[in-house]
Amino acid sequence: MQDKLRKKLMVLLAAVFVIGIFLMANQRIQYRQADQVQNKAEQLVMQKPSRETTAKPVTPKQPEILELPEEQIPLISQPEPDDQARQMMTMDIAALQAVNGDVFGWITIPDTKINYPLLEADTAEEYLHTAWDGSSIYSGSIYLESKNARDFSDFHSIIYGHNMANGTMFGNLILYKTQEFAESHPYVYVLSGNTVRRYHIFAAYNAPVESDTYYINFESAARRETAIAYYLSQNVLKAPVIPTGNDRILTLSTCTGTGNYAQRWVVQAVLDVTWTF
Repeated sequence: MQDKLRKKLMVLLAAVFVIGIFLMANQRIQYRQADQVQNKAEQLVMQKPSRETTAKPVTPKQPEILELPEEQIPLISQPEPDDQARQMMTMDIAALQAVNGDVFGWITIPDTKINYPLLEADTAEEYLHTAWDGSSIYSGSIYLESKNARDFSDFHSIIYGHNMANGTMFGNLILYKTQEFAESHPYVYVLSGNTVRRYHIFAAYNAPVESDTYYINFESAARRETAIAYYLSQNVLKAPVIPTGNDRILTLSTCTGTGNYAQRWVVQAVLDVTWTF
């Protein structure tokens, strides 16, 4: 009896071992595919000849400035583009759009693995497991909330990405659980059209999917201020800047990595400066 039980246990353990090896091999294949797709994007986007770029001031008449009814939006100062902004000004997004018209920009956080094409999705599922070039891939793409405008003129814009175990896609967002990492990686850069936007990170926390963190259609300044108060109340960081209802907020959203699908891990940033070229 014991011999039979021992044999069954050995068979079971062997099956678990084989399944584990298969899953590990499959995961490595997925990561390799994701790297190949990303390398393709980087090669295409950097083929544009380098040229001198001069930032042009943004005026309230341009679409980059949020036009709120009966409210005056302060003009954001225009310093000279920093090195990251200048690099993004040379990116050839048109080369990516020739492959997939849903690509409309690029997002990066310097000195992290976050450096990807930015897509516009018609639905939440469209690019969940589809790469920027249309190929099927588990890691999917980095994409803008379908209800948001491509020019980031909304008060609150949301960008989604998977939390991959190897830190790719939005996996590095988990590192913002520490103040030290946040202070050494303070900015998110977004390129869309002929504009580079730099956002200053001010908050990171676990957000219930039904919370104000995912609310977009703000009907008043008071409602926006209420949302900001909620962001700050959940924040695990010491906010280096405090947004107001007249600012523009960017939320980067990913999974918590704990299997809790009722919550997401988010990193939030406020528009710091806009460069047009």
